[in-house]
Amino acid sequence: MAFLRTGAVLAAAGLAAVGVSACDSDSSARCLTVPDAAVEQIERGAPGGTLDVTKSAAVRNDVAGTVLVELRVQGSGGERTGAWSLSNLEAPGPVFSVDEVAAGLTHWPMLPYATGAELHADLDKCLG
Repeated sequence: MAFLRTGAVLAAAGLAAVGVSACDSDSSARCLTVPDAAVEQIERGAPGGTLDVTKSAAVRNDVAGTVLVELRVQGSGGERTGAWSLSNLEAPGPVFSVDEVAAGLTHWPMLPYATGAELHADLDKCLG
């Protein structure tokens, strides 16, 4: 199943799909904006090389020295949210799937260690 990225369509409509994170006041200090380069790096692992990303958020994993990125993706089966681990957001290197949704959307290997419930809770708050 191929996914299409709608960032250009939403941008033309004056809406931002990628590169903006919606954070509540409790988590805003931890929320990071996900640049297009990071989304594109994750998308390279998707069938067809694109995902229909409707929302994005990220938090820094200070323990591992990485960044966790969560993408909300629209597909034929509905909306799903997956998480990936990147070395950084500006020049993303290796990509790892953090959960089963991410592994199902892309071919990136599963992260070989747990990322912690607190980081996932922060990501969920950032994504809104």
